[in-house]
Amino acid sequence: MDDPKRTLVVILSMHRSGSSLTSQTLQRLGMSLGPFELNGAAPSNPYGHFEAVPFMLLNQQILSLAHGFKDDLPDSPEILSRFVASDGVWTSGVHIPDELYDQGRAMVRALVDSGPVSGFKDPRTVLAWPFWRDVFESFPEVRVVPLGLVRSPHEIAMSLVTRRVGMLSYWDSLDMVGVHLSRIRAILGEFPDAPPCLCLGPNYLKTLERVIPRCGLTWRAARAVDVFDPSCIHHEPATVPHPAQAHYEALRGEPAMSFSSPGNLGRLETDARAIEKRRLAEWQATRERLDQTTNAVHQAETSRDQAREALGVAMAQLAEREARLADAHNRLSEAWGQIGSLQSSLRETQEELARVRELAHGWRVRLEKWESHPVFSFALRSRRRLREFIESREAG
Repeated sequence: MDDPKRTLVVILSMHRSGSSLTSQTLQRLGMSLGPFELNGAAPSNPYGHFEAVPFMLLNQQILSLAHGFKDDLPDSPEILSRFVASDGVWTSGVHIPDELYDQGRAMVRALVDSGPVSGFKDPRTVLAWPFWRDVFESFPEVRVVPLGLVRSPHEIAMSLVTRRVGMLSYWDSLDMVGVHLSRIRAILGEFPDAPPCLCLGPNYLKTLERVIPRCGLTWRAARAVDVFDPSCIHHEPATVPHPAQAHYEALRGEPAMSFSSPGNLGRLETDARAIEKRRLAEWQATRERLDQTTNAVHQAETSRDQAREALGVAMAQLAEREARLADAHNRLSEAWGQIGSLQSSLRETQEELARVRELAHGWRVRLEKWESHPVFSFALRSRRRLREFIESREAG
C-alpha cells in the first residue's frame, strides 16, 4: 500500500457491452481481480463474467437504496419511468448506511493490496458511482483509472430483448442504455486524463492497445488476441434515432452511419423482423403453455367436482353414523340408568336380607337358650310332640 504507483482500474459499462471480455483480457495482461470469488459462467456468458461477487452484491444493495432495483433493469414500469426521467441521477434523499461504506473500503483495500495493478468490473458500478467516488477518496495514494466501455445502443437493446425473453421492449431497453451512457459520460468527465473509451466493434483491439499502458500494464498482443472472439463484433452496427445514440457517438469519438442511409435502414429492418419473429415464437409458446394450463385447470376442476361429490357422500354417511352413535349413546345412558336402579334395589334387598338374617340369628340364639334350659327344655319338647301327634291324627 506504500507504493504510490498502485493503480485501480474501474471498468464502466452497461450489461452486454463486452465488459467480461475486457476484464478477462486485462487479467491476462497482469491486472489482479483480487482475492474474491468470481461470478461464474452462464448460458448468456459461457466464458465467465470475470467480476468479483462481493462487488456485485454490494452494488445490488446500493442500487436498491438509490434507485429501487438491484439488477440491470427496473422491476416495474413505474420504477423504469421514474429512473429514465431522472437520468439515473441520485436524489438528495438517498442515504447509504455507514457499514456499507466500511464494507466498500475494506473490499477496495483488499483489491489494491492484491497487486500493483488491480481492478473490478460490474455494470451496476455506473449507477452506483456516487458511492464509489466517496469510497475512493479514502485512498489518495491510489491512482484510479476509469475505463469506459461502450457498444452500439441498438446492439445492446437487441441483446437485452433477446435475453429477457419478451419481458422487456426494445425502446425501454434503449432508454436504459441512454441513461447508462449518460452516466458514463458524466463519470469520465470527472477525470481529465481518462483513457479513451473502448468500443466493442471493429477497432476494439486497436483502442485496447492504446489503453493498456494508461492502466499501468504492458501490451502483449498474443495474450489479448487469445481471448478475443471476433465473431461477436458487427462490422457496422445500426444507428437508431434515440438520445442513447448521441451519447454513444460522443463516447466513441466517431460519427456513426446516417440513420436514413439504405444500409442502416436495412440492418434495422432485419433486426426488427428478427424481433418480430422471436416475439411470434414466444407468443406461440405462451399460447401453447396457456392451452396446457387451461387443460390442466379443466382437469383440476373436474377432479375438484368429483372430490366435492365424494365429500358430499362421505358427509352424509358421517351424519348417519353420528345419528346412530347418538342413539347408541342414548340407549347406553338408559341402560346405565337401569343398572343404577337395579344396583339400588340390590343394595336394599341385601340390607333387608341382612336384617332378616340378624333377626333369625337372634331367634335361633333364644331358641337354643330355651332348649338348653333344664326345666323349659322338657316342656318345649313335650309341646312339640303333642303338636306332632295332633297333626298326625288330623291327617289320619
